[in-house]
Amino acid sequence: MSEELKLMCEDLSLQDMVELREYLSDIISSSKGGIRKTPLRCSMLLGEMADILGEKYISYVSRIPSHVWARTMVAYQMIKEGYSTLEIGHQMMKDHSSVTHMKVKMQDALSLPQAYGDIIEIWNEFQKRIDNDIHKGTTENPVSLGGEFPDCSPGTMGKESGQIRTPGHL
Repeated sequence: MSEELKLMCEDLSLQDMVELREYLSDIISSSKGGIRKTPLRCSMLLGEMADILGEKYISYVSRIPSHVWARTMVAYQMIKEGYSTLEIGHQMMKDHSSVTHMKVKMQDALSLPQAYGDIIEIWNEFQKRIDNDIHKGTTENPVSLGGEFPDCSPGTMGKESGQIRTPGHL
């Protein structure tokens, strides 16, 4: 971040800082492509798991086996996305050591697919949905790397060449 931007932020009132943070969070969470590392990621992933399991929601405290496994898979996914066990624990209202236990439990399940077939099936569906979410919008106007590239040199992109190129035309 530039020094000028930092100074501008320091001059904001507390209310303006809060609004700016919320605005930036919205921009980050709605950006196309990439993993959205937001404070709401846990809730979003648990919502996806609830949908997969046909449940209204996944409780943070329930001992129902499907809820325990759903939380375990969400914690493991968040670890893959770069969240720390402390961050995940904070979002799930769990101790970081509980998150570490979830990680080990999921690694065990993935290493023994014959013993955890139903868990692996749910995990694979979860991964497919996450991949679709991450790549959503990135295939709408695909650009082929094969063949010739369009001439994008100065003077060829606008009226001078009699043709206007847009991302949808590449």
